[in-house]
Amino acid sequence: MAGSGKAIENALKNDSSIFILANVIGDAILEYYLPVIHDHKVISFAPFTGSTVVRRWSPYLYFVRAHPLAELFALIRYALSHLRVRRLGFMYLQGVFFGDEEYKEAEYVMVRSGYNLSGVFSVESSLTRGAKKAAFDAAWEAFADTLPQAVIVFGSPIKDTAEFIKRMLTDKRTAGAYLLVPSAVQEITVETWRSAVKDGLKFVPGQVIATGTNPLADDTRYEVIQRFQGVMRGYMEAFLPESSSIRKNFPEDDI
Repeated sequence: MAGSGKAIENALKNDSSIFILANVIGDAILEYYLPVIHDHKVISFAPFTGSTVVRRWSPYLYFVRAHPLAELFALIRYALSHLRVRRLGFMYLQGVFFGDEEYKEAEYVMVRSGYNLSGVFSVESSLTRGAKKAAFDAAWEAFADTLPQAVIVFGSPIKDTAEFIKRMLTDKRTAGAYLLVPSAVQEITVETWRSAVKDGLKFVPGQVIATGTNPLADDTRYEVIQRFQGVMRGYMEAFLPESSSIRKNFPEDDI
């Protein structure tokens, strides 16, 4: 990651006609290459990031995804006004770009709304020093004892967050709680959930709720989805066999 800025700088020196950097993935990577694109006046188009930290205004950044705080506020509103839970917890990891600022905003919004978070789970991320098992276990026990009815998960999509989600689904104190996740955490949440169900966990429809930055693939109320389905069907007919499960289940299998 640290070398991404240098790699981009070398590419720009070798080809001065480059004026757009498209679809770079990762908050930390963006932080490293941002000074480079400022110096060379190159636009970073549609970077795929997850945290609030890198969502600053810049004439050289062109985001096309929803702001992480918009996703956070949507999850809080859904938990309080739709699920109507009284005990809402929050999870994030320390020492990474993702989670710290969102936690502060969540706490602020809850207090302004006349509520408090029922519990907070937070440990050092394994991307830095990482929490020892004893520290992780102690943090989990304290959090699980608050008996959350729903939990907003703003942990980086790494093994620490997967372990937290697994415990949420399997510990009797938390197994019935809703998991509310932003789009950046959606994939690891679904993977962990599927793995737990495969190991014998009872599947509960609607237990995991995720925000999205685009309509679902089967929502044809939108012209862009109608066009997307046509393009994808053409692609699959050309490159995938008829027996392919992806081809058979499209577009109902959204994840």
